[in-house]
Amino acid sequence: MEVDALKSQDPSKIMAEIWAQYDELAWKNREELDKYWTHLIEQTTTIVTTQSTEVEAAEMTLTKLRHTVQSLEIDLDSMRNTKISLENSLREVEACYTLQMKQLNTILLHLESELAQTWAEGQHQAQE
Repeated sequence: MEVDALKSQDPSKIMAEIWAQYDELAWKNREELDKYWTHLIEQTTTIVTTQSTEVEAAEMTLTKLRHTVQSLEIDLDSMRNTKISLENSLREVEACYTLQMKQLNTILLHLESELAQTWAEGQHQAQE
């Protein structure tokens, strides 16, 4: 029966219906595709925005950390220089102390010698 119904219809009407169905299907597919791409673009935009914010925050943190490292390196160099300076001062003090000890030992030896001589003279006078 359907074959007879199709034969009785005008072929241009059938083609027009097919084209109308095709156009409707194409329009629906285009609409669905537009919705899909719009949704995908929105998702991607959200992800990119979030990740961009995270990257900016990470870059700021990295910059702060670099400044901190530079500051700590400067402090470390300063402390090394201070240590070197203090070590040099210590060597100078030790050298000065060693020289003074030698001088005092020389004086002590001289005084001990004078004391021994004075003692000997006192003993000698006591015997006379």
